[in-house]
Amino acid sequence: GPEAAPPPAAAALWSLAKDSSQYQKRISMSYGGRAVPCLVNLLATGGGKGAQNAAGALYHLSHDDLAREDMVRSDVVRHCLHVVRSGELDAPAEAAAVLGQLALHDVPQLVGDTGGIKALEALRDLLRSKRGGRNTPAYVAAAIRKFAKHKDNRTGIFRVRIVPDLVALLDTSAAARAASTIGYLALHASEELVPTALLAVHPLVSLLENDALPEAKAPAACALWNLALLNDDSKVLFITSGAVPRLVNIIDSKIAPADARGYAAGALGILACSETAGQEHVTAMLPEAVPALLRLAATPDAGSAGAEAITALGRLAGPSADARAEIVGQGGVDVLAKLLLPSTTDLPIENRVRAAETLRWLAWKAPYTQDAIARKPGVMRQLVYFLAVDNMELAASAAHAIHGVVVDNEENKRVAAAEGAIAPLIALMRTAVGSSPRHSTPRTAAASSGAVAALRSLAALEANQSEVAEADYDLVGIVRAGTDSAAADAAGALRHIASTASGRKREGMRLAVPVLVDALLHRGGDAPAQAARALQYLSLEQELRASMMQVVDSGDPQTGTPCVLDGLASLVRHGLGEGPARAAAVLEHLAIDEAHRDAIGEHGDAVHALVKLLVVARPARSTAVDLREDLRAAAAIWRVCVDDDRTKATVAAAPGCVARLAQLLKIEDPPNPKVAREAAGAILSLAACRIDANHRTIAREEAIPQLSRMVLEAVLAGDRPAPDASDTPLAAHDGAPSEDESPQTMAAAQAAGALRAFVLFSEPPHFQHVVKARAIRRLVLALRCRRGASLRKEAEYALLTMVTLPEAKPHIITALVSALDAKNTTLGDEAVRLLSTLGARNHGDLSRIAVAVRALLKDVHAGPAAANCERVLAALNKTRASSPKARAVRTHSTPLPAKEDAPPNAEESRASVAEYVPNVHPDVDQAAAPDPNDDDDDAHLDLTLLSSNLSKRYSNDDDL
Repeated sequence: GPEAAPPPAAAALWSLAKDSSQYQKRISMSYGGRAVPCLVNLLATGGGKGAQNAAGALYHLSHDDLAREDMVRSDVVRHCLHVVRSGELDAPAEAAAVLGQLALHDVPQLVGDTGGIKALEALRDLLRSKRGGRNTPAYVAAAIRKFAKHKDNRTGIFRVRIVPDLVALLDTSAAARAASTIGYLALHASEELVPTALLAVHPLVSLLENDALPEAKAPAACALWNLALLNDDSKVLFITSGAVPRLVNIIDSKIAPADARGYAAGALGILACSETAGQEHVTAMLPEAVPALLRLAATPDAGSAGAEAITALGRLAGPSADARAEIVGQGGVDVLAKLLLPSTTDLPIENRVRAAETLRWLAWKAPYTQDAIARKPGVMRQLVYFLAVDNMELAASAAHAIHGVVVDNEENKRVAAAEGAIAPLIALMRTAVGSSPRHSTPRTAAASSGAVAALRSLAALEANQSEVAEADYDLVGIVRAGTDSAAADAAGALRHIASTASGRKREGMRLAVPVLVDALLHRGGDAPAQAARALQYLSLEQELRASMMQVVDSGDPQTGTPCVLDGLASLVRHGLGEGPARAAAVLEHLAIDEAHRDAIGEHGDAVHALVKLLVVARPARSTAVDLREDLRAAAAIWRVCVDDDRTKATVAAAPGCVARLAQLLKIEDPPNPKVAREAAGAILSLAACRIDANHRTIAREEAIPQLSRMVLEAVLAGDRPAPDASDTPLAAHDGAPSEDESPQTMAAAQAAGALRAFVLFSEPPHFQHVVKARAIRRLVLALRCRRGASLRKEAEYALLTMVTLPEAKPHIITALVSALDAKNTTLGDEAVRLLSTLGARNHGDLSRIAVAVRALLKDVHAGPAAANCERVLAALNKTRASSPKARAVRTHSTPLPAKEDAPPNAEESRASVAEYVPNVHPDVDQAAAPDPNDDDDDAHLDLTLLSSNLSKRYSNDDDL
């Protein structure tokens, strides 16, 4: 056309292309398809206004795919770069916009180390040169944001050092575009690019208070939100730059745009999740931040900004007890509960979802908040109603909220069950899982995990277990194929179901055994520990124990070893939290059966894992988890060693094992007699064999003095008020003791048994260690123990069996005769009874006892001691009168012949006493069920778990 025609014509095309996508297509197809090449030609040759109008038209036409192809063929990239570098007026700005639009669609000439870098350098130089019109900085910033879509270009943006130039724009009219670009770069910045991105923090914080640029506040808040996500260093920088009060001001502003308030709430929520040193700055702002967030959340037309405010409240409540208290104190429960009630039908679903999630975090293990939510009229009922809605995300958040309200809160578990929560939770779990948990979507996975977690908490209450048990098959399926987190919760629910005898007998529990064993081997997270807890209960049933030992590893079906032992050994060695202790408890239960005990001994690795768990070094073994590990490891070692000399030799030879057991006998440090009891039982089992190396190790590690001291401490404690076992870190009892029992005397009874086993099975020279530890005297003292029937019986049994050994007899008789002079009446009576019994059993001892008693009688002359002596002599005389051999003794003035006087052969005496574990009653062969109300779930295997055939009981005195 004429010389003056091209610029106005290009301007007209610019205006038409801007109006609609239909015009864009018609323009690109007009003039025989030559319109775009003509515009590119004008861009290259028109100069000034012509180039500007052509670039403007090309920018809008580049939204059309056909026009964009024509541009590339016409070499538009080269011409745009030329205009950017040397153009006049606003032509460089419009050309930069064209480059940005083309880069957004990944035009090859504008991507990577060649074309992309060249274009970015040209845009950077344009910013620094200050050329072009007033719109140039904003257009360039917008173009850079579009370049940043491609990963290679994002790296190039940092390489050409264009970020400082964008930061410099934050106090200009281009601040909104620059802030938006910086926010996008921060959202996708790699770790090495973080320091450069953090240059924008201070200017963006200042921009929040720049009222001259109100349109820039929302992009600035959004950019700060993205920058806060980078790392903890960025959060510290935010806090030190004064971002927190400025964000609170934006949130509470009546004139700030709604999206700016929402972005500010999101950034504040991210800062609240920080565990950095600056967290106290967020805590200090809680009195201002919480009311502002609550007001924004309660605003009816806040939309997505209200949703972000609700989320920020949840993030504040998550890590901080102070924040939870502040939110509750400011009426947060009322605000959030109102968002859930049916009266707010016009509220977006997203806001309801986030309100339920925030209630979950507010309630999490905070009894006051839990009660406030549960007792708010209609809230629990509405949460239960949401479980059945079609929106899976809302149902999932409701399930998680119910879980948060009921966890560790028995009363709220009753409230939720009364509102009918269990049935819809089961239905939600089944709906979310569908035919296969392996093919669930993120939303269905969240719903099933929330439902399973809630069911696990509800099942902890015995009244709810029968209803939750109806989902046992579904729970087994989730353990088999769900996520690790869901599998852990499902195993936890199965554990609660299995805590009762009726639950263990359900068919679903039989199907659960191989699945739980597989979880030990192939699951991650907390799933193996929870599977072990469930197996701990299931192993109380003999049939289920047999089933566990028959499971074949799905990953290695050819192995000949029961894979449950591999899984338990691995969990004992490498598990976290309570996993090792629970695995050790399962091994303890499996050792009830002789065949299983032999398999554990042959496996070897399980035994070594138990030893490692016992002796592993810790800075301070004083926590409940550490004490539980000590308890379980010692108990399991005790049981797996019974009747298996090879295992006993292995355990005793393990470096540090016996030393650790001896250390655990010090019941006052740590103050837990239950642990000492199991340690004494383990030493009893190690001592009850003919392996001299075991006895040397026990003596070398000073276990005998500790055992003796346990007996003495229990006797002395009998004169004091009964200790409250609940004061100990492990409060759950191993079984209900008799009325005159205490945990300390029960531990001392095991110590007495260990002393007896050591004396009976060791070589005579080792008896010196017993004498040196004053164990005989202390066993005699135990006869007077008022609060310890098991200790009295075990001490008497020990004395009556050990007296058959020639090295022990004089010490026992001397100690008993000395006890006749005791001030304690009970001790004196017991000494009279036992001396009379010994004289009646062995006529060779009768004269020895009579001589010793007469010698004492000469010294005491009168009083209770004299009366005790007279009673013993009277009993001995009665024995003489009733026995022909004894009457023959009276006619001799010389000592008894050697044949009559000699005690039974020492080796025969030892051989006649088989390995014996005290407190095992022949009529009790079943484990006591653990207390289902005890959340500690010790499910402790009492001594009665050992079958009666494991110890040879003697029915009358002659058998001794």
